[in-house]
Amino acid sequence: MMSAMVDPWERGNEIKTCPNSFEKFRSSKSKQDRARFSSCPVEGGVVQVGMKAVSVSRVLAGLIAALTPQQVALQNVMPADQLWTGTVDNIWAATLAGDLAEVAVLQAPQYNMDVSIGIAEMWNDTFIPTQLYFNSVPYYLIEKRSWQITNAEILGGIDGLLLGRNAMRMKNQMPELRLSQFLDMYFLATRSGEGFLPCSRLTAFSNGIRDIKEILIEQTKNFAFLLTTVATTYFTDSEIITERCVKIVEKFLRYFHEEFHVEKCPSQDSVVPRLNLIMVIDATWPFYTLLKFFVSLTNRADVNYYGSSVTAVKGDSTDVIVNSTSSPVTLYQQLLFYGQHGEDVTGLILQKSLLSVRNIIERDNKNEKALKYPRRAKQDIVVILGHSSTINDKDFEISEDILSILKKENPASRFIYLTSYTNAQRFRRLVAVPRSHLDTIITTENSQIEVVLPKLLNSLHSERILKPAYCQNNYHHWPESMYEEYITPGETISYWIHPDYLCGSLEIVKITFKNYDHGELHVCMSRDKKEQGDCKHVEASEDVTHALLRPCQKVGAPTWQWDQGCRPVYFTVSVTRSYNKCTGYECRYPDQVRFSIVVQDLHCINLNYAVCSGVGHIISPSYMFVVSILISIMVFSNR
Repeated sequence: MMSAMVDPWERGNEIKTCPNSFEKFRSSKSKQDRARFSSCPVEGGVVQVGMKAVSVSRVLAGLIAALTPQQVALQNVMPADQLWTGTVDNIWAATLAGDLAEVAVLQAPQYNMDVSIGIAEMWNDTFIPTQLYFNSVPYYLIEKRSWQITNAEILGGIDGLLLGRNAMRMKNQMPELRLSQFLDMYFLATRSGEGFLPCSRLTAFSNGIRDIKEILIEQTKNFAFLLTTVATTYFTDSEIITERCVKIVEKFLRYFHEEFHVEKCPSQDSVVPRLNLIMVIDATWPFYTLLKFFVSLTNRADVNYYGSSVTAVKGDSTDVIVNSTSSPVTLYQQLLFYGQHGEDVTGLILQKSLLSVRNIIERDNKNEKALKYPRRAKQDIVVILGHSSTINDKDFEISEDILSILKKENPASRFIYLTSYTNAQRFRRLVAVPRSHLDTIITTENSQIEVVLPKLLNSLHSERILKPAYCQNNYHHWPESMYEEYITPGETISYWIHPDYLCGSLEIVKITFKNYDHGELHVCMSRDKKEQGDCKHVEASEDVTHALLRPCQKVGAPTWQWDQGCRPVYFTVSVTRSYNKCTGYECRYPDQVRFSIVVQDLHCINLNYAVCSGVGHIISPSYMFVVSILISIMVFSNR
């Protein structure tokens, strides 16, 4: 990651990786060099940000230099044979000025000032970028290793310079700011702020630094003087170096404005979901396409320790491909292991998949009950990837029974069925199952990731569910459920309580928001998702309680609508002021505000005791046992 290494040697795969430049490059080689240099060398130490490559070493160098800013006088470090004026700024030297000084000292003398500024690059794969290739580079530049400043290094230098200039200000505002948090805030675009996004780097660089040309010439020239004392070079005359640096900076600025264009920053969604995703996979995609899909989903759905988690299930069996994980690395490793050792998915047997989903959710609920510390609120979303699968009537009949039980046990779970226009009608039976108000069918004309992924991501936005802990024995009410939450300024976190947890609850249900000493909050409650409802300001170290008197009085409604007498409850939380005191491991950023949600006396879902039909009634445990056995028999008899 810290390396700025370039591997120039021929790998043998150039005819596939860079076919456009391969033949032209080979024809320009001499016979003795024909098997030596690659037509598209590999550049290391880079990461993909958006669709562009950024040199991480330049970013980190700028940040490190900014933490100990220095202005080094040339007179103190140059030979004493003449009088030197000017200083070297260590932030500029570690970023753009340092690279341009290398061009002036190492490259310019060889080409009589016909220097190379910027080298275009291309990723081997836009979805899973693992190697960055030089794109259409002349043979003589590679032969003489004239890659002192590539496009990735230009962007890395700009990012390092901008982040370096912001580092001390951010450090003063947030004394406990960690490097990982700082990079997360910038590169993952999880934070909004003035000029603090990669998409706004070019504007910030061009307009945010006064007299940029004069500063860049001065710093490039001064660092080039210093570089001549340690590098082998043809010229050491200060006037020649100064003239050379002026021309190189002018060429760099022309290249910068021609090659890099101002981007429009995407609109930031202030509503932050946290999901427990369960993906059921059919045979639509080959393994590598599936891998690309999951890598893209991981980036877009904020899969990490602080955000969402993912589980993947084979559509033709009850086998789990990816055990529940919040780590993108673990997800990738498990998928690779499946690709090397697992059997290909042959189709979609929905009844088996739903049984596996039911077992996963039940296991997760039991694990949450066993936690000795407060949990974090998430929303269970099951995605059925059934684009190319046809499901017979027998499978649908059994699947409807399993889904009905699953929905009774977990009424707030959402299902998303991704299918083709041809198969969509088959799935409409499933979204008619009771408690499927929020379930969705997504249809696409083809199965290309570029078509499927945006539609799926748009459907994933969801409030976080507040629910009672997993039922024990014959409990019908759960006295208290507690959630530990953190919110970032500028975000709005939404929560909801499903009516089934209210129906059969006690006379009064209390939801308390306990604020700690990290800042101040704004909390709203409503029974209508479109309305803001009852809002309260919560000072630091204070609590606010919303009490629901007789929260559920059913009047009767179609299964696809919320009963007007027993609607969900919605909450929104936002920050009005942060004290920048969030220092624990659970804090994603130092300015997050910590709070807890305590929900008291919700109805505890237990299939032995059904409610929400006006009056609760007992269901025989033996009946549920027989139903489960019958489902299992039907499933495995269809193998």
